Amino acid sequence: MFEVISVETLATLDQINAIVAVNPSDARVVTAISQLRSAAQTVLASSAAIPDTYARGAAKVVHDGLLCAASICERLRQV
Repeated sequence: MFEVISVETLATLDQINAIVAVNPSDARVVTAISQLRSAAQTVLASSAAIPDTYARGAAKVVHDGLLCAASICERLRQV
């Protein structure tokens, strides 16, 4: 489900404060934000067919968390 988040993006997220301090428009950050949003949509779409209400709710929490992470990364670029 999280295959859309690459190893490079995970490394970028680990170093995001240092990266945006040097260049807020760094392509790695833009890619990370895009991949977080894409993963969120993948989780939501995948969970739509799950009959278990609890599992769908848990997937929605993951979806919301990924979107929050993307939003935080976006805000870091604007600071």
